[in-house]
Amino acid sequence: MNEKYYQSSNKFSWKGIVVMLLTYLVVGTGLSWIYLWINRVCPSIYLCVFAAVGLAAAVGFIARLVIKIFKLRSVMAVLIGAIVGLAGMHYLKWAIYDYYDYVQIDEQIAEYIDDDDYELYANMKKEKAYTYFEMDYDFDESEYTFDENWQFVTETNAYDYYSYYDQMAGTEYLKEYSATEQAQMKTQTLYEFFSYDTLLGETKEECQKNLAKAREMTAYEYYYDYLGNDKNEAYEFEVPSFMDIVTDPGLLWSDIKDIAEEGRWSMSSSSSSSSSSSTYTNNEVVKGGMLWFIWIMEFLLISITAIAIPIGKVKEIFIEKDDKWANTYDGNRFTFVGMSKAQVKAMLEQTPDNIANMMIVRPQDVPRGRPYLKMTLSHSDDFTESYLNVLTMSYNAKSRNYVSSNMLKGLKIRPKHVGMLFTMFGLSVPSAVAADQEFIEWDRHRLAQVQAMMGNPASQAQPMMNVSAPQTNTPSGSNSVYLLSDNGNTVETIREVREATGLGLKEAKELVESAPTTIKAGISMEEAQRIQARLDSVGASSDIR
Repeated sequence: MNEKYYQSSNKFSWKGIVVMLLTYLVVGTGLSWIYLWINRVCPSIYLCVFAAVGLAAAVGFIARLVIKIFKLRSVMAVLIGAIVGLAGMHYLKWAIYDYYDYVQIDEQIAEYIDDDDYELYANMKKEKAYTYFEMDYDFDESEYTFDENWQFVTETNAYDYYSYYDQMAGTEYLKEYSATEQAQMKTQTLYEFFSYDTLLGETKEECQKNLAKAREMTAYEYYYDYLGNDKNEAYEFEVPSFMDIVTDPGLLWSDIKDIAEEGRWSMSSSSSSSSSSSTYTNNEVVKGGMLWFIWIMEFLLISITAIAIPIGKVKEIFIEKDDKWANTYDGNRFTFVGMSKAQVKAMLEQTPDNIANMMIVRPQDVPRGRPYLKMTLSHSDDFTESYLNVLTMSYNAKSRNYVSSNMLKGLKIRPKHVGMLFTMFGLSVPSAVAADQEFIEWDRHRLAQVQAMMGNPASQAQPMMNVSAPQTNTPSGSNSVYLLSDNGNTVETIREVREATGLGLKEAKELVESAPTTIKAGISMEEAQRIQARLDSVGASSDIR
């Protein structure tokens, strides 16, 4: 670990972890119910994606609030609590999904059997039972008597019959039946296989009597009115309760596999939610590996988002002595000329005193397209414990705005450095910082420099970077080499910058390309002059400040 940066205490309370876990479990499950309902009633792929992100963001921000309230600072503890809570949330979400699927199938069956105009019932009402149930094929008395027909269908094995028929007629009817159905055929007569025992009765007398009725009545009248069958009997469907599904993981897993095999996601409807209608109506249903892939992507999208949001809060700076999350001081106040990340890191990690050697700039004075730096402070109430954050502001030509990205985050600085920043930008120094002995010494030295310059007419003619920035005649260790331009000699300049700074090729290239910029700060006049001479020798322009 780098001790120059903020280090979390990793403290947490079990109470907070339990509350966060319950947040995922209870709140996440409740929101999942809404999410699946939206997917069910609004089958749009775009809405489903937004709904998934919305579900994850809502759960994540509530968990983030729990972290803030209970002051959880341990990434590992929060991560474990989040994973356990999410596992429970996803399990219950799948139980809800499965329950919705059962309900939707039941609704579709109810709609199917309640529609009197549906083709099935319309045909049953138009056609005689004798022909509708194909009794005319097996009990045709134009060539054989009833007794002969009865004997044939009740004594002939169903499997043997089809096997012989396929052999003689060159057909393959047996292949239309599964191995299980073929095994069943071997144990049944034709009379049993065609369900005549149910339709016509089990005895010869019942069969003959019912055949006469079947010739007179429509299939609808015969089956429902005469035989007294329940209209809904053939379509009975038991919907288990939600708790039955939750308490039976085996049932849930079996249902999920069945759903994946049958398919519930239609390319035409673009819905990844439960959509049982696809089972009956479309040929474009997504199933198998593709459906598993969609579910996995949904799982990852929700999980990653729901974890990333609260983890971001845990990583924020917490001030132990104040027992609260750090305050943030506005970064729009502290702005500097742009520098490369490698350079900023090298300067400020070496010593935050180098803040005084950075060039102040107002954002409105930065030429369009040029990057600049912002600094923010994460601090205690009295500023005596502070951490520096540095952002680079890069111009986005497409949006025509500046966008920020982190360069440094959580660099420890002393009260002296806080006072330096406030003084450099003409702000009132916080009282606790103003009383710091280091800052008092620095401010005394700064004032002495200002007085010396004001008393020296020659120095008044020199432009001042800022009141706290040392000039070229400052003591040893307070000078900076500032690269103005490589004048087209990029390769040679990069080589000299690498030699002077010890940077890698990539970092040195970024530094040269960001000119005008500071090459090296906090060095003696002799070293600064030596670096400037080397830069001049390869055709680059530079000066010492």
